[in-house]
Amino acid sequence: TGDLAFGQILAPNGPVTLTSFRKINGTGIETTGALSATSGGAIDITKALAASIAMTAATTLHIADLDTLTGTATLNATGAITLDDATTAAALTATSSGSNVTLSLGNIGGALTLSAANNALLGTVSAATGVAITAGGTITGTSIATTGAAAPLSLTAPGGIAVTNILSTGTTNLAAVNGAIASNNLQSTGLISATARTIALRGSGPLAFSTLAATAG
Repeated sequence: TGDLAFGQILAPNGPVTLTSFRKINGTGIETTGALSATSGGAIDITKALAASIAMTAATTLHIADLDTLTGTATLNATGAITLDDATTAAALTATSSGSNVTLSLGNIGGALTLSAANNALLGTVSAATGVAITAGGTITGTSIATTGAAAPLSLTAPGGIAVTNILSTGTTNLAAVNGAIASNNLQSTGLISATARTIALRGSGPLAFSTLAATAG
């Protein structure tokens, strides 16, 4: 009934399953099998390395270093989700139903899907097969990119989108119905759709739009 606290968990053949009615807090988990964790409070882990990772926290979820060897990573929390560094072999999905999602550094082998009730805060992030980020407030970031062939990129945040570098190998969708869209370096192989009150986009090459709507003029 108390917190589940640990130092290092090594399980060469896995799987590893952690369950606590309160907080899960640990230095590291390493396994070649699947890792799952369910907490009635927060989850705070320094390093998580596994074939695949699935975690659910009733409050906040923080992982400093997340790595999957072959599979996906799926994270759900009512509070804020914070990932300092994430490297996955396949898709990464993170959903905060009541707060922010922060991904400071991400190298995603599949699709990146982030959903934040409030804001999405990104550092330098790339995904092989596509990016879909939705926030109830704003999306901010340094660099968001897709790297695989014809991989789409979609950012949706009613409060505004401010990302220094947006690099898409497929189509690009940007939507901020009540705010502004701003990027100093937009590159998109496919067509771009941008809708916001104000739009300020710069590109180092040609940009082709399917939709360009600045509702505030």
